[in-house]
Amino acid sequence: MKTIGKGVAYIISFFIVFFFFGAFVSVSTPKTIEAIHSNTAHDYWNQSITAYNHRDTMQSCVLMGIAKAAALSAHDNAFYEKTLAEERSICAEAGLTR
Repeated sequence: MKTIGKGVAYIISFFIVFFFFGAFVSVSTPKTIEAIHSNTAHDYWNQSITAYNHRDTMQSCVLMGIAKAAALSAHDNAFYEKTLAEERSICAEAGLTR
């Protein structure tokens, strides 16, 4: 009987640990993903500005479009509007109209 009791205790312990670990992962993952998208958007913004400063407007236009898409994925509406306006300006300067 002691062996069966230990086995049941191990199974119950396993499910308790799995439940709490699973709950932790499901709560922390969306915030982490949004942070990654936000960091990506800001990184592409910086790369776009660097390309613009080096007079590569076409490359800057493409990078600003990627920054805009990443801001949209991050649900950062203020940064999305900022990148949208900047993208229109830079792409018009590069000769592209959308």
